[in-house]
Amino acid sequence: MGAMDQQMRTWEQRQSSQDRQHTQFIKTIREVETWNDGSNGRVELSSGYNHAWSRGDGSYILSNSPNRSSSVFQDQQWKPMTMEK
Repeated sequence: MGAMDQQMRTWEQRQSSQDRQHTQFIKTIREVETWNDGSNGRVELSSGYNHAWSRGDGSYILSNSPNRSSSVFQDQQWKPMTMEK
């Protein structure tokens, strides 16, 4: 029984690894990345950006510049998001 259990665990680990690879491959094809805003959870946004901000109404801003000097941010409740790996 121990050998069968070990085989099952090995198979499960292999499947889990393949699932992660497949998910990443599909995200690459779709050109999206997963971001986390800390409150509303995870969201897939267009890939190719280094920084993102979210607002409670479901709005997002993507940028390659870390600066929030844009007038878009004035009088708004924008929060930085983190990219999930």
